[in-house]
Amino acid sequence: MQNKRQNICIAIDGYAGTGKSSLGKLLATDLNFCFLSTGSLYRAMAYKCLTNGVDVHDKQQILDALKDTTVDIVFKDDTPYVVLNGQLIKEELLHTKEIDALTPFVAKHQEIREKALFVQQDLVKTKNIVLEGRDIGTVVAPDAEIKLFFTASPEVRAERRLQQHKESGENVGYEEVLQNIIMRDFEDANRKISPLKPAEDAVMIDTSHTTLQDTSKKIYGLVFNKMQQILNSNSDIEVSENLITLNSEKQM
Repeated sequence: MQNKRQNICIAIDGYAGTGKSSLGKLLATDLNFCFLSTGSLYRAMAYKCLTNGVDVHDKQQILDALKDTTVDIVFKDDTPYVVLNGQLIKEELLHTKEIDALTPFVAKHQEIREKALFVQQDLVKTKNIVLEGRDIGTVVAPDAEIKLFFTASPEVRAERRLQQHKESGENVGYEEVLQNIIMRDFEDANRKISPLKPAEDAVMIDTSHTTLQDTSKKIYGLVFNKMQQILNSNSDIEVSENLITLNSEKQM
């Protein structure tokens, strides 16, 4: 009989700009889980391509540049950091408009996804974790105890992403951000390897016209009920009571 995992994974998938990272971080904090936005792995590899002058439309150039590149995640004070060839990569370097545009072209290749997959699945095996990405519930952790899929209109997401760029001091226009999002959606949904799509058992969450607070209330209710079921019925998963006791105010 196959041994069951003794830890819990919450899989959050969906489109860019839907609030899935913000909500995932809040959820992980209250559960005392680790949190990882898995896109940071692909962003780090896109960053290397950018700094090395790689043409991301040329698959062989990408593979040559990343062939001997090691990528990993380390947690310091519960904060995840991407380590590329043994060097920590600053978070702000991974969230520029250039990296936004380049990442889909890097992430669509099987060889690149396999590098990231190994790291992600190791975390699923060893940690109580909230993983956020685009193929978590379908590829990375198909047995995740909870699966959520976030969506919102491209226009709403462009406004949110534009605000993020402005806060970081980047000079970028709405139309440019919108077109990048539309392009990213198309690339993610139509790539041959691990396309963006909801798992069959994922709960759909549309954040187009809801606030972060309203969405969090819905999610916390869903997660709280599921975590209580896990605690009461699955003795193979050893988590303490405090790990699944959410602040009651979150569910009101």
